[in-house]
Amino acid sequence: MPTTSAAWSPTSREARSSGRTVQWCGSGAHRHKASSKPSAWYSKRGRWVADFQVPEPDPVPALTIGWVTWHIGYWWTATLRHCFQDPAPSERAEVFWPGTAEGAVDRLRGPHRQWRARLGDLTDAEPDSTDRTVTLPWGEGMSLADVAGWVNVELTKNVAEIGLLGILHGARDAPR
Repeated sequence: MPTTSAAWSPTSREARSSGRTVQWCGSGAHRHKASSKPSAWYSKRGRWVADFQVPEPDPVPALTIGWVTWHIGYWWTATLRHCFQDPAPSERAEVFWPGTAEGAVDRLRGPHRQWRARLGDLTDAEPDSTDRTVTLPWGEGMSLADVAGWVNVELTKNVAEIGLLGILHGARDAPR
């Protein structure tokens, strides 16, 4: 059963070793600019709450590292709650971005540990069952094993987005 270790390691190591700042994360980076044609997602200081439109605008605004790390926190927390806990799933507005890359990694350690522990506690029959995924909006009809695979793919995709955004940020700020 996939456990996310391979996808998770680069994110944790990169943020810790590089001293990423709020500026590196896109100046906070996840609140949608108020305009008719938004060009980026960004945050405001204080309570860092992400904007998220359903349906997504076309074109989708440029992402930032802050927004992507908020997004990981949202979908992972919601997936955990749907699949393993009784309380109502997280609303997007209940999931905050902590303000720094290191804070984001620390914030995501909880869902990472919980996910690994919950998967490790499953019976042999549970991965093939849809009982735990029945309320998951993006996993309707999927077995728990399929959802675990989706978590790995989504986390890997998000880590790749963070890597690319970091390269773009570094290139933008490099002396010419």
